[in-house]
Amino acid sequence: MRNTHYRWGIVALFFYIAAQTCTWTFTIQYAQQTTGADHATAGYYLQYSMIVFLVARFVATWAMGYVRPSILLALLGATATGLCFYAAFAPGLSGVWALVAVSACLSLMFPTIYGIALMGLGEDAKFAAGGLVMTLLGGALMPMVQGAAIDAFGAATSFVVTGVCFLPVVAYGLFHLSTSKAGLFAFRSSARQVAEAL
Repeated sequence: MRNTHYRWGIVALFFYIAAQTCTWTFTIQYAQQTTGADHATAGYYLQYSMIVFLVARFVATWAMGYVRPSILLALLGATATGLCFYAAFAPGLSGVWALVAVSACLSLMFPTIYGIALMGLGEDAKFAAGGLVMTLLGGALMPMVQGAAIDAFGAATSFVVTGVCFLPVVAYGLFHLSTSKAGLFAFRSSARQVAEAL
């Protein structure tokens, strides 16, 4: 826990998993409430999200060979935040497609945060990985927060919650950018391996 990359990585991963779970959990409700689509039609948008996620994973993994992973992380996080706020304040079909596009941003966040968080831990990395897995709790807690927001304000406005969840991810990418570049190429290689394995 004395390792700052690890400590803040736990926070970033908690909110990433929260954001991913909220996005995929409430896309159907958003489409139904903002476009009047029936459940089956709204479900297609979630399927499109999965396809976008898959394609973007390969593209982002390739891009990681040329762009510093923390830059990609910050850019994808900022883009996802913007898309969520757009969906919240411009409800309708374009908002639905904005949520589909969020999946492209999600594609490389987990392996990138995971790789940064385990930097420099050596033999402790195996134990530390268990702590990172526990951040799945974010996917259990934050959907309840967004669900309460849906009940109070509607599906569209509730995506402010998801947008806010992406901000720690952006901050984590910027934090890593501010640190030394020592070991960058070794990290880039390991992060690509994690991304390809997942």
